[in-house]
Amino acid sequence: MTINETTAPVSIVGNVSADGGYVDFTMDGGSVTGGTIEQDAIYLSPDTGLKADFNGGVVSATLEGSRAIFAETRSQDQTLTLAGTSVQAIALNSVGLYVEGYPTINGKPAAMTVHMSSGNLAASGASSKAIQTYSRQGPTQLNLNMSGGTIAATGQDSVGLLLHAYASSSAVFYLSNGAMTATGASLFEIENGVSDNDFATTIAAASTMTMDADGASYLINNRNDSAKASMQVSTSGKIKGHAMLGGGGSTFTLSGGSFVGNIYGDYDQLNGQSSDTKNQGVDNFVWTAGILTGDVYTQGGNDTATLVNLTSYNLGEQKITIDGGDGTDTLKLEAGSLTLSNRTLSGGGKVIDLVNWELITMKTGSSASLVGDSLTLNAYDRSEHIAGLSNAHGDLTLSEGSLLFVAPANGNAFSLSANVVLADASSSIVLAPGTETRIYGHVVNSGLIDMRDGLATSTLIIGDGTGLAYSGDSGRIAIDVDFAERKADRIILHGQAEGTTTLSIATVGEKAVGGDIVLAQTAATEAVTFALEGGELKVSGLHAYGLASTTGNGITTIRLADRGYQPYVPLYEAYPSVLLEMSRPSSLDRRAGARYDGGEALTAGPAPAALWGRTAGDFSHIDPESATTGYDYDLSAVQFEAGLDGLLLDSAEGALVGGLTGHYRDGEAKIASPYGASKIHPDGWGLGATLTWFGENGFYADGQALATWYTSELKAEDLPLAPEDSDAFAYAFSAEIGQAFALSDGLSLTPQAQLAFTSVHIDGFTGAYSDKVDFDDGQSLFARLGAKLEKTAAWQDAAGLSRKARLYGAANIGHEFLGKTTATVSDIYAFSSEPDDWAGEIAIGGAIDWQAGKLQYAAFAEITATTGFSTGSYGYGGNLGLKVKF
Repeated sequence: MTINETTAPVSIVGNVSADGGYVDFTMDGGSVTGGTIEQDAIYLSPDTGLKADFNGGVVSATLEGSRAIFAETRSQDQTLTLAGTSVQAIALNSVGLYVEGYPTINGKPAAMTVHMSSGNLAASGASSKAIQTYSRQGPTQLNLNMSGGTIAATGQDSVGLLLHAYASSSAVFYLSNGAMTATGASLFEIENGVSDNDFATTIAAASTMTMDADGASYLINNRNDSAKASMQVSTSGKIKGHAMLGGGGSTFTLSGGSFVGNIYGDYDQLNGQSSDTKNQGVDNFVWTAGILTGDVYTQGGNDTATLVNLTSYNLGEQKITIDGGDGTDTLKLEAGSLTLSNRTLSGGGKVIDLVNWELITMKTGSSASLVGDSLTLNAYDRSEHIAGLSNAHGDLTLSEGSLLFVAPANGNAFSLSANVVLADASSSIVLAPGTETRIYGHVVNSGLIDMRDGLATSTLIIGDGTGLAYSGDSGRIAIDVDFAERKADRIILHGQAEGTTTLSIATVGEKAVGGDIVLAQTAATEAVTFALEGGELKVSGLHAYGLASTTGNGITTIRLADRGYQPYVPLYEAYPSVLLEMSRPSSLDRRAGARYDGGEALTAGPAPAALWGRTAGDFSHIDPESATTGYDYDLSAVQFEAGLDGLLLDSAEGALVGGLTGHYRDGEAKIASPYGASKIHPDGWGLGATLTWFGENGFYADGQALATWYTSELKAEDLPLAPEDSDAFAYAFSAEIGQAFALSDGLSLTPQAQLAFTSVHIDGFTGAYSDKVDFDDGQSLFARLGAKLEKTAAWQDAAGLSRKARLYGAANIGHEFLGKTTATVSDIYAFSSEPDDWAGEIAIGGAIDWQAGKLQYAAFAEITATTGFSTGSYGYGGNLGLKVKF
């Protein structure tokens, strides 16, 4: 059926009816006005499907109780399009579009989909409705997709959309564009339908949608008091009017635009009473964007309000109240940055009042500031919530990088009556500088409580004196400590404590002067464990501190106990001694072995044939004669040396041999002291020169000059920080003489004497804990006196090639004339040590040379053992060298 004005104007006063089978109806123009009271201008009653297009013209309900368009829904394939037609409910109790549901053939809900792109639906009569649904004998589903046009309810007590609640029925409104207005009763209204129905309503308004019910009683008035009913409202448009969401569960989401009006989860709290809605379900208010001007009352049930990424921009000009009402209610803060003060959230001078909330959760990087002087969260039935928390308080939970800043308005004290849960390591509570914060309730700490402000005067008090006050779940508490004034931020636990907590300490003020410092007090318990971040020790200046506790009168006091010098102090004291030990020149036998053979194995002047190399390894245990810190150390060192020798003079009296050398030295000194263990890892390279006289009468004289540049890694084992690598320079001179006396064929005895001077200069530096360190030049003058017994042999092998071998043993006594070293810390405190003056040494060595083809080889080796006479110092080492002559 088609109504148009193609050839002439069309005006129908009466009833237009199309029913039975599949109905295809089009109206492009003209007008239709119902002619009978309580009857319909256009009546559409299909059996199998409906396609109705209203592209123009006017359809009016001008008589009392009449309906402009009546559409029965007997199938799921029913579509009505409004694209220019004006549908008017003018008379008393009249209806613009009336949708009535009947059972379908397959038993599924009858469905009517209305597409509105232009035109209007108007309810101007008293008690009229622009759209009304009714489920007579079966469930009905109404879908309204509005992309343009207007819907208006301007008559007295008129309603924009009146919905009949019925089992398995629903109404879905997708409002992408257009305008809705109401000055009568309401824009959306749901009747109180059949008992225990599960009627579901969805209203989704896009950013370009406008709804104005400011002149009506309600924007949404849900009178359906059913526990199974549900209401879903989401808007980013420009909306005015109050929303009363009624019985059952509901979710109201403000995601953009603006909303001016109150939101009631169950009943009109300002104009009604709680008994108006008996089935008060679980309601959710979600605010992710947009501006709210009005209040939110979630009322009965265990409701939730979620505020996401809000700033002062989102708060309207008037104060907002968000009231949880009865039940166990949760306020969630996700992202955003607002101030939480005495039950209010605020920002930019705008305020949200928080009323009747038992739980506040912060997540997704949200931040809030607690100002004023107190915040109280109501107690609730804990049977379905976090176990173990106090029943006397509500809960404040932070997770996913959330931050709560506590800043008392009076700058003095803040009281928080709540259980506090820091659920993960990324969440934290920060206390304002120099304040006292009291938390009445149970604190579970998996995150960070940060008291650091550079003052060391804040106090944190947890617990109400009953039961468990604090549970450490691998969380941290960060505090300031003034070591010079011996004061710190204070933690007081009124009640029992359990679990493990790390104390992160920031140093303020001057360096330590010694003495213990109290950090925390708790009821006597062994169930709680505190540990220092970064290790067992905390360092300030020369002093090291560790955690200790004492118990008395039912109170356990946790303190930083002065352990004496920090572990780097004995390291500084030992450092020059270590480099002196590594830099001393060796003896001629150890350096050269048999490669000279009295000089006869060399040709005149430097030549590639005179290239040689050797490696040496040593272990020494050094126990000083005296040391300020009482240290000793084990030194393991290795040396690689190579050189180029040349015969400078060859005469009847003897031979003069000169050489240039290069060396690399690497070592590790493990230092032990009453103040902790530490390590020095020197790494050095250097150059040297040698000059040796071999006399025909068995006399020799040897001189050495060495220079070594060191870079050393310094590390205390119990401390997390280390200074930058240290630089040093060492030089040494040595003079050695000896005279061989023949005892028998191939056997000789050689008295020997050596005097070696070594000096080490270490650059001053600032240590890892701001400890300025300087060093006096360490100097050693070591004299060695002894004798060597040597056996030599020469022969020819089966090929007629000459062979030589030597084996020797030596015994020496040594004396240190200098050896004192000093490290000065903080320009005041000098730490000095002196080595054992006397030492004894034995050595066994040998050499062999042979020829293979055109190559001549000489190999030499030596092992030594030393011991101190006054202390427990000892050492042993080995040396291996090889020369190849081409």
